[in-house]
Amino acid sequence: MNRKPNSAELNHNGSDPKVPEHSEVPLLLPSDLNDTSIPSLKMGEKLKLDHLGPIIINPDGTTHQIENWDTMTEKERGVAWRRISKQNQVRIDTLNKQQISEDL
Repeated sequence: MNRKPNSAELNHNGSDPKVPEHSEVPLLLPSDLNDTSIPSLKMGEKLKLDHLGPIIINPDGTTHQIENWDTMTEKERGVAWRRISKQNQVRIDTLNKQQISEDL
């Protein structure tokens, strides 16, 4: 059911705050299109985001990241990558088997 907002719900100019105005849309392009510090991808190319740390796959298929990745030593990061990679593969295999059995 569409209802009109009451006066208490309107912006100072009388517009509905839930409806974005064109002037509120931020510019999304960089000011300098030739800036080499901004990565650019072509279709099919990959971008490594290793500096963010590994993505951890939870048993239910959701994901999360290690929050303190940027404070870990190189040795700790290496151990984490290896353990999480193995754990993720087991969880992916389990989730794939569950999906196959649900499809039958």
